[in-house]
Amino acid sequence: MEDKKVCEKCGVLVSKFAYNRHLRSCTGDPRKFRGGETCKEKFNFTGSCQYCGKDCRNLNSQRNHERCCNQNPNHTSLAGEDNPHFGGKGANQFTKARELGLPIPASTRKGKPSPIKGRKHTEETKARISKKQKENYKNKSRWYIQGRTKQSYAEKYFQDIFDNFSKKPLNNFKVDRFWLDFAWIDQMVYIEIDGEQHYIKDSLIERDKNREKHLLGLGWRCIKRIRWSHYKKLNRSEKENLIKELECAII
Repeated sequence: MEDKKVCEKCGVLVSKFAYNRHLRSCTGDPRKFRGGETCKEKFNFTGSCQYCGKDCRNLNSQRNHERCCNQNPNHTSLAGEDNPHFGGKGANQFTKARELGLPIPASTRKGKPSPIKGRKHTEETKARISKKQKENYKNKSRWYIQGRTKQSYAEKYFQDIFDNFSKKPLNNFKVDRFWLDFAWIDQMVYIEIDGEQHYIKDSLIERDKNREKHLLGLGWRCIKRIRWSHYKKLNRSEKENLIKELECAII
């Protein structure tokens, strides 16, 4: 059990480890460091301002209100000329000039375009840009538009394996409008490393079927579609056998 020590200021039981830190912040009020029922008392606090009588939520809000209360004789008002920033050039200098009847200062940005506003195109220009974009990306997938510059963890894993083959593949090789994970150009064969979404999402399953059919029509044959979640569950010998089969299929 941790050794504890009684605070000489507030009488609260504190661990020896935190005693010195407690003394530095202790104000002598035991309610500040006591838990349990005291927390409820804090939220059930009833008190009012001694100057105007306004009800306050807790002791902290009461102190802050009394310090800023207009009826407090020691309160310094910051309204009007008592404000140290009164009359200074600021965001509301035009409003102050109108209120005080002074000449309205000239704007330094008069006649200049706003920095947050860009150039506005005419409707004719917008239609021409839209038409050109549609022509550029017609019958092309989003992968063609965005490009593929990053490898997934699974692709990096198999990249290290395939680099040891006698014939090394190209990663992210584009054929027509599709990207192949690992492609052997001479033999026109490829291998896909698929995440779990390719087997549970109907739209991706249908897209992969059409994709494979289209590539087959172009002469490209898929050797293997490796399901990454299943591959990770294989033991070492099963993984080695799978890699040997893939290497033999390529040779």
